[in-house]
Order: sequence, then structure tokens, then C-alpha cells
Amino acid sequence: MSNQDDLRRAVKSAYELGPDFPHPALLARISADVKSGARPGRRVSWIAGAVSAALAVAIVFAFIGFLRPAIPTPHQPGASPVTQPASPSPSSPLAISSAAFHDGEVGVAYGQVSLSASGGTPPYTWTVSQGTLPGGLTLDPSGIVSGTPSSAGAANFTVQVADTANVTASAAESTKIAPALTAGYLPACAGGNCVAEVGCIPCLEAKAFGYVNGGLPPYSFSVTAGTLPPGTVLSGMALDGSFDGTGGTFNFEVTVTDGLGGKATLNPTFRVAARLWIGGSFTCTGDYNTGCSVRLPYTGGIGTPSAAASVLTCDYGCTGATQLPPGFSVVVSGGTVIVTFPKGLVNGWKGILYVQVSDGYTSTAGSPRQVNVTVLPR
Repeated sequence: MSNQDDLRRAVKSAYELGPDFPHPALLARISADVKSGARPGRRVSWIAGAVSAALAVAIVFAFIGFLRPAIPTPHQPGASPVTQPASPSPSSPLAISSAAFHDGEVGVAYGQVSLSASGGTPPYTWTVSQGTLPGGLTLDPSGIVSGTPSSAGAANFTVQVADTANVTASAAESTKIAPALTAGYLPACAGGNCVAEVGCIPCLEAKAFGYVNGGLPPYSFSVTAGTLPPGTVLSGMALDGSFDGTGGTFNFEVTVTDGLGGKATLNPTFRVAARLWIGGSFTCTGDYNTGCSVRLPYTGGIGTPSAAASVLTCDYGCTGATQLPPGFSVVVSGGTVIVTFPKGLVNGWKGILYVQVSDGYTSTAGSPRQVNVTVLPR
């Protein structure tokens, strides 16, 4: 092996191992030459050259290292520990900044509530620390309250937020859940069967057909199917206006919507009777032995009406405050109004009667039927 090869190895070793100088390989080579009896001049010559070259390479790489920025090395056992940057300190104490719960309704999706906090060391984790949310509602760890309430009533509870340092903050909250919106029929329209009559204003109990329970106001009402009776408009769970036309059967659907979007429906059927009416001209004639009786047919109306008579004029036989003789009667039977003056009226009776009928929904009082009566005296 030549001196040049030894020189190259020495230089290479100095480059690779850096601070380990003189390199063990170089020392071993010197020792071998001494033992082999190489001439001193030769040994000194190549050793000096190798040392000079190694020193030159070391100086160059030291200079390069000075120019380069220091590269951190991983921590090794026995070495000084590497200092890690300190965790950031919270800028402000942990606090709940928003927890706006609102009222809800059974069966209606609860408007999502997003809880929020500030300060501390995010991220945050949310829980209910005391009490319980209303049935059907949940609070997820990110602070979202959602669900569909399943039971009505008031709920009081405490929400808690924790940060990554296990620091916590709490807030007492409450909410109310209303019963589900429902609708039903009034007794006059039991089962949704309502009766009315043409000309009925306001048809007494038949005008209002239903009621609303539960839910949260405000309520709105609309006809979502069918047709209202002619002359009427919807007013809540009632009909307003008069019933016009000739009568008939009318079925419609009413939907009520509350303030949270809850809905309920009713489907009433109105059977509208023709207007109660007595038509025609009537006279009643007789004498002491026969008296007189007359039948006045009526049409329309609901059920059996009641009848009444009053005196318009009286020429003779007028008696008492009513000016009608003892034994006089007016009754309803078989679709007619029967007016009777008894026999045996010594003074007879002559005059004009007004006869009217009423069925509790309408009355003919505004246009009573006139009866001309003449019962001759004895």
C-alpha cells in the first residue's frame, strides 16, 4: 500500500469523524511502521504530510460549520435536556357566554340551542351537571341542545363547560315545554256534526264549533279543505256572518297552527236547514156554536218550533190584557201551527192576529203571519 493511499484514508477519516483527532487509524499506522522497521525519514515524511492534510481539512470544515446555523440534535442520554416551549396561559378566566334556552312544545322539534364559552383553554366539553333536560332533549359535548320534547312541564338544570385544563364554569338554566296542540268540538257540534239555519245570525251555539288546547300562541286558523256554508267566513274555531242560500250540507277542514309550528285539525260538517217560514193568507170564521180553528203550515227550521200569537187589532170580544178570549190556543203539531177560538163565546171575537214561530236558531217574528178572525156572538 502506498503512502498516497494512507494519506487519502487519513484525510477521509478526519472528514468523517470530525473532532476525533488524531484518528485511531492514523495512530495504528504509525505504530505498524515503527514495528516493521521502516526508515525514520520515510515515516516522518508521510506522517507529516498526513497530519498537515488532516489539519487543513479540519480547518475548512470548522469554517463551514461556523457559517452554517446550528442544527439541533435529539436529546441523548447523558446530554443536557432540551427545553420545550411553555404552554400558553389562558388570556381570561373560563366563562359561559351564551346559553339562551327557549320554551318548547311536545311533539315539535326544539329549536337548536348552541351554548358558547370564552376564556380558559379550548376546546371545551359541555355536560348537564345538575338536574335534567326535558324528556326528548339532549346536550352533546360540543354544546348543541336539540331533539323533540316528549313531556310537558318546567325543567330546571345546570349546564357545565370544562376546558382542556379541567377548569369548569356553570350556569343555572330553565325552560318550559307546553303540551301538544290539540283541537276539539264543542257540545253543540259533538262529533263534528253541527246544525244551522239559513238566516241564522249568529246561530247561537252552532256558530262556534270547536276549541283549542295546548301549544303556544299566537294561533292562526285556515280552511285547508272543503267549502264553508254560503254567507260565512272562518273566525277562529267559529263561523262569522249569516247563513245564506237555501241550505244544505257543508263539510270543511280547519287547521290551527301555533307559534312553534304545531298543528291540529278539525273536520266539522254543517247541516244548514232552510229558513223557518210560514207562508200564505189565513182566515178563521165561526159562531157561538162552532168557534173557529185554522192551520198554518210552516217550512224549514230545525226540529219542532214553538208558536205564539198576538193581537194586532180587536173589534169586539176583547178580553183582558191579551185581548184574547178564555180558551184561545195556539199550538204546533204535524208541521203546522193550529190557532183555535173556542165555541160558546157569548160576545164572539173579531180582529186580526199575528202568528209567529221560532226554533231557537231563527224566528219569523220579523215577518209574522196575519190571521183574520171572525167569531159571531150569540
